[in-house]
Amino acid sequence: MNILIPALILGIYTLLFLFYMGLTRRKAVQTGEMDPRYYRTYTGGEEPERLRILSRHFSNLLEVPVLFYAVVVMIYAAGASSALFVGLAWLYVALRFVHAYIHLSSNFILHRFLVFGISALVLLLMWVLLLIRFLF
Repeated sequence: MNILIPALILGIYTLLFLFYMGLTRRKAVQTGEMDPRYYRTYTGGEEPERLRILSRHFSNLLEVPVLFYAVVVMIYAAGASSALFVGLAWLYVALRFVHAYIHLSSNFILHRFLVFGISALVLLLMWVLLLIRFLF
């Protein structure tokens, strides 16, 4: 299987979530729950907790996953893709979906942190294995 597929899936999820978050914010403005002026500079008030969670979740999708996209592109460009790398890429994406589920449902911090930590270790392993591949 192509190593780019897991990255494409995570990218599509990120974009779909962006639209969902935008629609949710729009609804909050339309119902008077949020003042639209808040979104000009993100000052002059505070989003309700459910909107803050959505905003933070979207930020999470743009932080560490950038390193995932970078390593996947390097693996692909170097012709270093293997069953191991593809498996690790799918594991990373699966863990990000579990993280999303926890964050957007119970938001139980210990579970969320554990899944985040495991996904970060998977990502680190991908980087280290690619470095080893380049060195040897």
